[in-house]
Amino acid sequence: FLNASRQRRNKRMAFVHVLSTDIAALIPLILSIVSPTAVSAAQYVFDGTNSPLACTEFANETCTAECSSFNASYTAIVNCGESGQCVVDCTALNCASTLEINAQSSNDVLINNVASCISSSIVINVDDGQDLTLNVTGDSHAPLILNAENGTAIDVFSSVFRGLYDAVVYVPNTGDATLSMSAGESFSGLTVNAGSDTQAIRIDCTFGTGDECHGLQVDATTAQFLQIDVGLDSELNGGA
Repeated sequence: FLNASRQRRNKRMAFVHVLSTDIAALIPLILSIVSPTAVSAAQYVFDGTNSPLACTEFANETCTAECSSFNASYTAIVNCGESGQCVVDCTALNCASTLEINAQSSNDVLINNVASCISSSIVINVDDGQDLTLNVTGDSHAPLILNAENGTAIDVFSSVFRGLYDAVVYVPNTGDATLSMSAGESFSGLTVNAGSDTQAIRIDCTFGTGDECHGLQVDATTAQFLQIDVGLDSELNGGA
């Protein structure tokens, strides 16, 4: 969606051009105003000194923050702003000691990082009243912490081996949380904590290769509904 300032600017441009009395000539102009803008993307690169990186993209655009410096052990912060999708692409060993992602108004975050890219921790913060879809497509030896207590709903998906290994997820205080996977041991050692009045927590451990949810811990004492789907050899031997 375009923000209000862009809409006002487009309207001013339209009035400038609507000086023609040729009605047929106006039709292409009107269509160009109401048609969706093509998806665009911007890429920012951490250099060890420019943290935090602030995305300036809008709801129909993708912001990519790349951490590719070798052995640059520092704190990398990404402010997703209003971007439609906020992508963090980590491709170097020990690229950063800590990665902090502030989802802000973005409701789609994708993490693509190699093992040991982040040496200490990955922290993701969800703003008040925001939904969040989190896709983890790269494994990391650093624990991931998702602070979503103030959000309304989260959908967490791991598509890589041990994508959320030893991670901690704080689900929305008054919303829903869904966690699913398409790779083995994705939720091994995962801890899920309900909020003050969580509506529902749903966890899918049915991928089928074994140990998907080995050591999973769920504190659902303040949740109204908890569902854990267990498959063959999921090894759900933690607590709920």
